[in-house]
Amino acid sequence: AAGKLSVHDTTRAGDKQSESCSPYFSSHSTQTEVGTSSKRRKREHVKIEMEEAKSLEVAPKLVKREVKVKEEVGSGWQPTHWREQFDKIIAMRSERNAPVDSMGAEQLSDTEASPQVSRFHTLVALLLSSQTKDEITAAAMHRLRDHGLTIENILSTSDKKLGELIYPVGFWRVRLDFCKLCSFVRNQKQ
Repeated sequence: AAGKLSVHDTTRAGDKQSESCSPYFSSHSTQTEVGTSSKRRKREHVKIEMEEAKSLEVAPKLVKREVKVKEEVGSGWQPTHWREQFDKIIAMRSERNAPVDSMGAEQLSDTEASPQVSRFHTLVALLLSSQTKDEITAAAMHRLRDHGLTIENILSTSDKKLGELIYPVGFWRVRLDFCKLCSFVRNQKQ
């Protein structure tokens, strides 16, 4: 058909190439029509050439820049207005009224318990607190302490019951496994 191009047709006006440009396709194979526009022209092949890198000239400049950065940091460089921002943070935190101040992981341990049990409470609170609001962590810790938050008790309690105790905490199934694992490891070291 005049004016139609096929997949295997690579000839251009004035070229003396055969109809099939590949040894894998014969001129007798079924040819599929691609387009009907006679205005389409085949694009010229663009050869991409890589320039040789002059590594000896580039490397010293990079090394010099790295040294300069280290010298600037070591010589007392400070961000602009950092002291003013730091003073504002100190003023804002002076009242210590954020939830972390009253319900942070270090606040959730039983102060009347033995030091070993108190440290275990802090460890469990830290395990539960990541990516969880302090209020939710505190509520879960109170439920665990009411249940009996000791290494032996955690190991003897079923996963279902522990899951019910810590449920509102984010990723509670993973945290449950970590609490069991920490209890097991700590029990083995005693």
